[in-house]
Amino acid sequence: MRDYLLASRAVDPDKLEQFRMAHMSEGFESDNRHSMLHSVAYVAFQELATRISHRNTGHQSGDPVCDRMLARIATDENLHMVFYRNLLKAAFEIAPDLTMQAVRDVVVNFRMPGHSIPGFERAAAQMAIGEVYN
Repeated sequence: MRDYLLASRAVDPDKLEQFRMAHMSEGFESDNRHSMLHSVAYVAFQELATRISHRNTGHQSGDPVCDRMLARIATDENLHMVFYRNLLKAAFEIAPDLTMQAVRDVVVNFRMPGHSIPGFERAAAQMAIGEVYN
């Protein structure tokens, strides 16, 4: 995606690099690191959300190259989601009550990994209005 943004001149390359470095320097620590079940539930939902947003962003871009690129990425995200969904299904078979608690906790407190990025809330609201999450 970064190369596409640079090659298409969709963004200022210096600003993109500054943004990338700031984000990578900050890192990401999951809210669900305390529990394997919470972690599995989180990534199952997060991968699904990522798949949907990439696919819909591609459709809405109006650029066939962008649409194809994001369709490929969405397909990969779907494979991740299927893997974690299958783990979650197995967890329900082994420990249904604990797994349901984990799913409940994750859904109630769900945040995408980028939630700490400056301007994320505004961008997320714009994406919701634009039906990227549908």
